[in-house]
Amino acid sequence: MSNTQFAQNVYDFQMEVFAQLLSKFEGKVVGSDEFNLDSLKEEFFDGYTPGDTVKGVKEPKAKKELKEKKEKKEKKPRALSGYAYFGQQNKVGFNKEMETMDEKPKFVSFVGKKWKALSEDEKNKWGEKAKTAFEQSQKDEKDEDVKDVKDVKDVKDVKVKDEDVKDEKDEEVKD
Repeated sequence: MSNTQFAQNVYDFQMEVFAQLLSKFEGKVVGSDEFNLDSLKEEFFDGYTPGDTVKGVKEPKAKKELKEKKEKKEKKPRALSGYAYFGQQNKVGFNKEMETMDEKPKFVSFVGKKWKALSEDEKNKWGEKAKTAFEQSQKDEKDEDVKDVKDVKDVKDVKVKDEDVKDEKDEEVKD
């Protein structure tokens, strides 16, 4: 909307308001009981005051409520690409090699050049290595979860004698 069009819309709105004021309050004195701010609010806003709820308009929900309702999707872990795994595994060597260069390039551009220099067979091998490493990490993670569950069961199975607890409390008091 252009400024001219906006100005015209404001002018039209004001003229409509003035026309309604003149027709509804013709012959009344401004400031009198018949033509004051309260009578204007009642006439044009049906007694609405800021803070009142308006019929037919839904109130916006609080941000906290919106956040609580949204359940975050659990992200599934993904395997690194062969390229990413190649860069990760060779990071230390690449950094040392980059330090000897006169103009130090960005790491990703350096890795990109090294990656492009590899044959398709070598790239495929890195892809397989990445896949194998991911599968191994998933297996290790599951084994760790099982180990944690076993540790919890072991703790539940341990029985503590009342005498042991009393002895420990006595030692704490003495200290």
